[in-house]
Order: sequence, then C-alpha cells, then structure tokens
Amino acid sequence: MSTATHPSPVTAPWGPEYELLAAHHTSCPTCTAVDDQGVNLNLPCAEGRRLSEEYRMARHRA
Repeated sequence: MSTATHPSPVTAPWGPEYELLAAHHTSCPTCTAVDDQGVNLNLPCAEGRRLSEEYRMARHRA
C-alpha cells in the first residue's frame, strides 16, 4: 500500500482546468444525456473534449 499523498484536484496546479471540466460535465445537456434506464449515452461533445484535453495537458505540465 502506498503512503504517497496526492494533491487535491482543486488545489493542484491543474485545479482551474479541473474545475472547468467538472462544471462542464455536470451541466452540459450532451454530456449528461441518459437513456430511459438512466445510463449515460456518452454522446460526443466538442467542448467536453476540448476541456478534457486542456485538463490533460495541464496535468502533464505539472
């Protein structure tokens, strides 16, 4: 078991990108679309992909 500590996503260097990505994915009608069973449809969302890429790059730079 590792005892390494990990930064909080909010206080980490990539925090702003994480917050934008989280806010988008919880409010975007495309990203939150579900079927009649409540399963997320994983529809393509250009803005979600862009924010995800920005978050990924910020983590890579940190």
